[in-house]
Amino acid sequence: MSAKLKQVLSVLIPALVLIGFIWAAFQFSPQEIIDTLGSRNVYLALFIVGLFSTISTFTSAPFYAALAVAIVGGLDPITVALVVAPAVAIGDIIFYVLVSKASHALAHKYERLERIQSWLRQRSLPTIQVIIWAFFGFVPFSTDIFLSLISLTGAKPRDILMYILLGNFTFFFLLGYLVEQGSPWIEKLIG
Repeated sequence: MSAKLKQVLSVLIPALVLIGFIWAAFQFSPQEIIDTLGSRNVYLALFIVGLFSTISTFTSAPFYAALAVAIVGGLDPITVALVVAPAVAIGDIIFYVLVSKASHALAHKYERLERIQSWLRQRSLPTIQVIIWAFFGFVPFSTDIFLSLISLTGAKPRDILMYILLGNFTFFFLLGYLVEQGSPWIEKLIG
C-alpha cells in the first residue's frame, strides 16, 4: 500500500465513521443508536475516532457531535471522558512530537516566536504543566497552535502527557455533563 493511499485512508475511514454516526443521529434517536450498536461498540468507536479527531478541524467537529449523540443516548459522561481522553491525548502527543521538530527551527527565523519562546522558557515546568491542563480542560478551541507554542519550551512529551490527559478528561467530562444536563433540549433538536 502506497504512502499516499495510507494517508488518504487514515483521514477517510474516521471521517466516514463520523459521517455514518451523524447520519444515524438524524435517522434514529440517540437511544436507538446506543441500543442497536451496544454501548461497548460505541465506546470503542469513540476511542478510535478520538485518535483521529486531532488531525484537523474537519474531523474534530463531527467528533464532538458524535460525543453528544452518545451521551444523549444514555452513555455515562464520566466513562465517555475516561475512554475518549486517552485517545485524544495520544493524538495530541503525536502532534506535539512532530511539531517540536519544526518549531525550534522556526523560532529563530521569526522575532515574535523568539520572544514567545523566551517568555515560555522563563516559566517553570510545573507552571507550564498547569497552563497545559487549564488550556486543555477549559478552552474549547483547537490545541494545535497552543501545542506548537508549548513545544518552544523544549518540554519533553513525558513531562506534559499527564497534563494533556488530565486536561482532556476535564474537558470531555464537562462537555459530557453539560450535554447530559441539556439532553432533553438536544434530543428534541436531533430526535
